[in-house]
Amino acid sequence: MGEDALKQALARHGLPVPVGRIALDRADAVAAVEEAGGLAVLKAVVPGLLHKSDAGGVVLAVTAEAAPDVFDRLAAMGGSVLVEEMVPGGVEALVGTTDSPLGRVLTVGVGGILTELVADVALRLLPVDRQDVEEMLDETRLARLLDGVRGQGPADRAALVDTVLAVADVAAALPPGAELDLNPVTVLAQGRGARILDAALAIPQEAGD
Repeated sequence: MGEDALKQALARHGLPVPVGRIALDRADAVAAVEEAGGLAVLKAVVPGLLHKSDAGGVVLAVTAEAAPDVFDRLAAMGGSVLVEEMVPGGVEALVGTTDSPLGRVLTVGVGGILTELVADVALRLLPVDRQDVEEMLDETRLARLLDGVRGQGPADRAALVDTVLAVADVAAALPPGAELDLNPVTVLAQGRGARILDAALAIPQEAGD
């Protein structure tokens, strides 16, 4: 499933995603950037391309003036172009679900560019409740990051817990073998919520038939 369609589905389930849409052409890219507040992120949505940043498929802080050229560059990668609002920096978490012989597993941990370097996650079998998720956060460095480090104020921990619980509900309805990966989920300052900046869903072909 393409990132745009997946995010629309997540939004229908009450999950927090950035404002955004697919741009149809150069002029529409300008309009989409303006709709997103005048400064946007443009992404190439190409089937099979999961690591868009590594392939040059993500461009940050795009203005309406720069949008046509950025649109052309990303469209040349062979897919569509997603335009989303710029979300201010926050604590980056990962949330995912996958199947195991024991049942569906929920993963929560440090996300963003630190994911592979830190490899700091907590695991639980679904279903989970709020206390389970709170304990998962406390088992990782996320707890300290959410409390605020190096002069930063606390992040919206409650919003992250709400997001994880909603993901768990969505995961329960996925077909066998499906894998859902949300990374990063950016947790903003306390009271400002969270946003799912990148999302991927893999469904085995036999399950999707």
